Amino acid sequence: CDMAMLILRDQIHRQWYPRLPKEIFDRVMPGEFWDEAITAAKRVNPDFVVIAEAYWDTEMRLVSLGFDYAYDKRFLDCLVAHDAPRAIAERLRSVSEIFLRNTIRFVENHDEERAAARLSPLAHRRAAALVCLLPGAALIHQGQMDGMTEKIPVQRVWPLHHHEPDLALRSYFGGLLRLARQPVFRYGDYCHAESNLPQVVSFWR
Repeated sequence: CDMAMLILRDQIHRQWYPRLPKEIFDRVMPGEFWDEAITAAKRVNPDFVVIAEAYWDTEMRLVSLGFDYAYDKRFLDCLVAHDAPRAIAERLRSVSEIFLRNTIRFVENHDEERAAARLSPLAHRRAAALVCLLPGAALIHQGQMDGMTEKIPVQRVWPLHHHEPDLALRSYFGGLLRLARQPVFRYGDYCHAESNLPQVVSFWR
């Protein structure tokens, strides 16, 4: 659900009706749209999976309203930060396992720069491993496993330039995804670990 947080009651009040007294707004919109919509959808199909594109630290609020997963954009910001290991370690230290299990992480998507264009090959592989082996869900963008560097806007389907697939990267992703399907990574417990080394990100599965 694109930009799902924009339909939260507080966002609608703040952005569309900032001068409307709260008691009047509460009468007009007493409940959250997503709570009602997702409940109705899952009544028809209990296996329906709903993912929220979420910003502004609204991830857990949206999950509480019924979303199965919400974007963890801050994790991507950590992956591409100048001091990525420290930023990632701090992020993992500051969030709960419940948060990790209900968020979807990514190294690139349709809005972001291509991972192969802004990360070194080693940094891309490390970031992908974190995304795939932490609890929760992983989003692998079209072309990412082939090392595509051209960002394709949503208005256009095809790339402008031919891209030769990075066969080594494709092979790496194949092995990584086979590993990520193991029960310990699908269902096992998670615990953050302190390595006391600034360039190392550690956790137990």
